[in-house]
Parts: sequence; C-alpha cells; structure tokens
Amino acid sequence: MGTLLNLIDAIKSYISPTRILVAINQADFAVKSGSHWDEKCALPDEYLKNFLSEKAFSVKRRIEESCGIKVPMPVCYSAMYGYNVRGLLDILIDRIPSSRRDSVQ
Repeated sequence: MGTLLNLIDAIKSYISPTRILVAINQADFAVKSGSHWDEKCALPDEYLKNFLSEKAFSVKRRIEESCGIKVPMPVCYSAMYGYNVRGLLDILIDRIPSSRRDSVQ
C-alpha cells in the first residue's frame, strides 16, 4: 500500500483525480484463511464479497487520508477467473477524457 500511496502522491499535482483508478487484482485469493471462492461459478461467496467491499473502502479511505484527494471506489477483480473484468473495463473507458490534454512544453 505504501508504494501506491507514494505513486499517487507524486502524480496528483499533474493529473486530475478523476483520472485515477485503483484496481485490486486477485479477488479470488483475498482471504488467506480458507477458500471463499466458488471455482465452478467463478464467483466469490457472500463472506468474500463483504471482505472485498470492506477492503476497497479501506483502500479508498487510506488514499483520501494520506494523499488528500478523493478517488472512486477501487474495483476488485480476478484476472484468472475473469471476475469483474467487465466492470474494470467499463470504469477505464469512463475515465478516458473526451478531449486531449494540452501538450507540455
């Protein structure tokens, strides 16, 4: 988490906070003790869904407290199982600016 906070702190004065997206991979391995992932359906169970929601909220809060900027709720996904990848792509597309930035001279 320290690396993420350092990176955001370093770039926040150069880009709009609306362009920052935080994604948390390996949603299928988020809980280290016991399996709460349904491999057959490629979905988390209710316990893991709640855990991921709390984790995303905690990351968002820590970024806001440490870096002083508001960011959207982090997206939890599993690249291995394709869980919530569509949601991640939707947010990436939504974050694409409608016009180009001015070039830096």
